[in-house]
Amino acid sequence: MDQKRPTIAGDEEMAAEKPLKPALQKPPGFRDQQNQPSAPPSGTGRRPRPIHPASLYPEKKRRCSFCRVFCCCVCIFLAVILLIFLIAVAVFFLWYSPKLPVVRLASFKISNFNFSDGNSDDGWSFLTADTTAVLDFRNPNGKLTFYYRDADVAVILGEKDFETNLRSTKVKGFIEKPGNRTAVIVPTRVTKRQVDDPTAKRLQAELKGKKLLVTVTAKTKVGLAVGSRKIVAVGVSLRCGGVRLQTLDSQMAKCTIKLLKWPCVKLERCEMEQFREIGEVLGSIRALMVFKDDIQINQRQCSLLLDLFTAAYESISESMRSNLRFKEKNTKWKILEQPLRELLWVVREGEAYVRMSLEPKLGFWAKAIVLHCNRDCTELHIHNLLSCLPIIVEAIETAGEVSGWDEEEMSKKRLVHSNKYMKQWNDSQMFTWKFGREYLVTEDFCNRFESAWTEDRWILIKELQEKKQPSLSKHDWKMADFLLKHLGDGNESPKLFPSSLLVNTKDYQVKKRLGNGSQYKEITWLGESFALRHFFGDIDTLLPKVTPLLSLSHPNIVYYLCGFTDEEKKECFLVMELMSKTLGMHIKEVCGPRKKNTLSLPVAVDLMLQIALGMEYLHSKRIYHGELNPSNILVKPRSHQSGDGYLLGKIFGFGLNSVKGFSSKSASLTSQNENFPFIWYSPEVLEEQEQSGTAGSLKYTDKSDVYSFGMVCFELLTGKVPFEDSHLQGDKMSRNIRAGERPLFPFNSPKFITNLTKRCWHADPNQRPTFSSISRVLRYIKRFLALNPEYHSSSQQDPSIAPPVDYWEIESKLLQKLSWESTELTQVSQVPFQMFAYRVVERAQTCKKDNLRETSESGSEWASCSEDEGGAGSDEQVSYEKERRLSCSSDVGMSKKHVSNLLKRASSLKPIQKPAFGFSSGTTPRGRSRHPPLSPCGQSMRANSESQLILISPRIRRSNSGHASDSELS
Repeated sequence: MDQKRPTIAGDEEMAAEKPLKPALQKPPGFRDQQNQPSAPPSGTGRRPRPIHPASLYPEKKRRCSFCRVFCCCVCIFLAVILLIFLIAVAVFFLWYSPKLPVVRLASFKISNFNFSDGNSDDGWSFLTADTTAVLDFRNPNGKLTFYYRDADVAVILGEKDFETNLRSTKVKGFIEKPGNRTAVIVPTRVTKRQVDDPTAKRLQAELKGKKLLVTVTAKTKVGLAVGSRKIVAVGVSLRCGGVRLQTLDSQMAKCTIKLLKWPCVKLERCEMEQFREIGEVLGSIRALMVFKDDIQINQRQCSLLLDLFTAAYESISESMRSNLRFKEKNTKWKILEQPLRELLWVVREGEAYVRMSLEPKLGFWAKAIVLHCNRDCTELHIHNLLSCLPIIVEAIETAGEVSGWDEEEMSKKRLVHSNKYMKQWNDSQMFTWKFGREYLVTEDFCNRFESAWTEDRWILIKELQEKKQPSLSKHDWKMADFLLKHLGDGNESPKLFPSSLLVNTKDYQVKKRLGNGSQYKEITWLGESFALRHFFGDIDTLLPKVTPLLSLSHPNIVYYLCGFTDEEKKECFLVMELMSKTLGMHIKEVCGPRKKNTLSLPVAVDLMLQIALGMEYLHSKRIYHGELNPSNILVKPRSHQSGDGYLLGKIFGFGLNSVKGFSSKSASLTSQNENFPFIWYSPEVLEEQEQSGTAGSLKYTDKSDVYSFGMVCFELLTGKVPFEDSHLQGDKMSRNIRAGERPLFPFNSPKFITNLTKRCWHADPNQRPTFSSISRVLRYIKRFLALNPEYHSSSQQDPSIAPPVDYWEIESKLLQKLSWESTELTQVSQVPFQMFAYRVVERAQTCKKDNLRETSESGSEWASCSEDEGGAGSDEQVSYEKERRLSCSSDVGMSKKHVSNLLKRASSLKPIQKPAFGFSSGTTPRGRSRHPPLSPCGQSMRANSESQLILISPRIRRSNSGHASDSELS
């Protein structure tokens, strides 16, 4: 019996929802046959559309589609924003990344090792050393350059990070080991138990016995940080045997690291920083000279160096104080950068010379052998100082002419400096009276140049005589006797001594052979490394040729220190200074076919000057080389200029050419040019060789050496061996050389150097210059490159910055006027006057060319006006010419508009009548503005900025041909 349940609230709603449940459970498209309408009549063929319940598609569907569209739009918008942000970041880093400074590890020296061996109270072991780090902070956009130098840290065995100071900036280091402990640079202490790996034990054992012959190479990454900024790690390898730190690529100059951010230190301009460093090095020399009484050899020469450096620094300081303003150091001192840098190199080399003379580590006998005939003080250090000082003086004067903003004051400076380079001062004696103190060529200094070496030689003889006592050991007594006989009285040539004094010494050791031949060896003697030339033959035949070589002394020729013979075995030993490699090998390494680069122009010119100075010295001794080529020029990196590629060059292979069987060709250290040696011979030598049929009895002259020097210059400038690209070989090439064929320079070669090279290989020997003239021209070219560093820094030389006159023309005029043609060696004291005389002639010729150019442009206008006024303006024209000539006072780079303003100010110093032509003095008769004087002082060299000063900016003609002609010079 069914009884109905009473309805409660909500039952009706549940009942209403019940029919929905089966519908919701049915899949879409399900057809319910019971609820379908009846089929249409057979007459209609259309099938009825199925009816779906509304509950299958609720209103929620529309809301979901709208959300999807909204989310898609938001995602697209965010993606576009992110893409724009990424593009902005990329553009920012591409734009600002070149402005990040670059830190270059220029050099890192380690010396004076000292191992404590745990003798301290707390049992710590110390491995200390004197180190010098040179970090070069450079900004590629040219706005900033800064150097860190002289970082004194300790070297021990350990594995911790280190922290030290570079100048006033704290520097932290971090070490990433390759898996084991190695010798690293850490200024902390380490206990004995921490030094337990085999490498460290071996190094510790070697240091205990004071034998630094072992080489420990550690591929350890050493990083630096300036302030709180971390620097990218640099791979280095520590060599304890060679006491130096090298990069893993074996070329420290190529190792560059970038700062992630600007360092948290205040960086100064390079010009002032270099001047400050010069003062620091000078202070270091003064500190060393406190113990000058301990200098046993070359004491007077060291004192002379200190006095010269002090006088030079005071002279430069006074000139800067009177011409420059400190607040303009970042804007108008740019021209001082390269000259001050070169002076810093000169002072550092002088400091190394004083330190070597004082260093007790080098034994007395080894020091006496090396320095007893050494003339580096005068011929190298003083020569470089006197060559650099005129460049700095001229740079300061040039920067001083635009110092300040008062145009009247600037015009007065120009007029004052114009009187300095007048023709009346172009006399040696008057130059010494007027400018001797400024250029360090006073009478007192000149006398000391000549007497310092003689006095040191006399002091050494006296000291050897005192040491030669019976209480000396047998070895020391023999060495004292040997040196006394070797020094002699100064008039006789040194003698050859028995070979037992060399071979039977305990510390004599042959290390290795040098070159392809067997004559040259590297030896260790008296604790120093030397090169030994060992050959056999008739001693009586060689004696007249060998003994004069032992008395030669010049910094640009290889020193023959002493000679020994064994008459029984017919052996001869010549002890020479040791060099790194030949010039040919260096050019092949730097300018190889794969590298496709050449030596930088300042480096090439500096080497050319050194070779010319060495050959000038040999010719003054009536010694002709005969086979001057890159294989007979030895080079080694300069201690304080190695990072820039500068080399010390020394001529080698002279003196024994005429002795049968001992020619330098057979004794060369390399066989680079043995197949075609005639490319270095002059045409007259080739002709004589063809007539005689042999090369052993050729008579070489000074002019044949000049021809060979021209070929060496070609290889230095181009990096290619002469006639390397020629298809002719052998006798055909020899005939072409005699007929006048010469190698071709590239199109972009600097004309002021190629013209001198072509003059050297002139077909007529009488037209070739002497090495004295070549040295003067190259010295002045070096001055031009120092005052115009942008000429050689860019990839393509700007012809508008080239010198306005040919330097050989200046040399020809001075040879006629001052009688410089002489076979004697040029005195060092004459170097400043020679550069001054070049400057006087250069200014005169430049002003003359500018006068002719201006006259040709406006001559017709002035002539027509003069006819109209009946010559009334002749006096005014003369006064204008005087004013314009006085305005040629310096070579500072300024715009033409600024120069015209300066001349208007200068006219107020002396009243000048106005021209009576009916128009103002600032305009021409036709209403055009008059051209300012096109003088070397007034013409714009770099119109973009006054802060970038350039010395000369003439406009030279360019030849239409792409290569230099073989017969341009007559």
